[in-house]
Amino acid sequence: METEYPLGYQFKLINEKFKKQFNENLQSMDLTFSQFVVLDYLGRNRKDKVTQKDISEALQLKHSTVIGILKRLEAKEMVQCIVDAENKRYRNVMLTKKAADSLEEMYRHREEMEKRLISELTKEEETELRRLLGRVLYRFLQDE
Repeated sequence: METEYPLGYQFKLINEKFKKQFNENLQSMDLTFSQFVVLDYLGRNRKDKVTQKDISEALQLKHSTVIGILKRLEAKEMVQCIVDAENKRYRNVMLTKKAADSLEEMYRHREEMEKRLISELTKEEETELRRLLGRVLYRFLQDE
């Protein structure tokens, strides 16, 4: 039975269910969805110098949230945070070999989750969904 929920609430429900299932998939790696998001960002930017501030801005997370995530990732030996030699106020964040080696498995989990999201859609519907979500996201990002 389909119930018509307001769009914002539908986004919320989808996001919560996605994160819950993703967390269950990552449990075997002792990681959370939030930690994966940070590791993914670092993986996509591994050729650049990345600071805690960069992570906070790019992922739209509070600085204190990023610090907490990074502390947990450091304890798991997934990242290394080093004071920037050129500017002592910044801490550069780098993936460890352990994290870099684990990224492929994390990406497989994400791919499985995305396949589940679109499993009821045709290829054309998936393309249209991606296009429309991109427009909605672009509009909301313009408000900042």
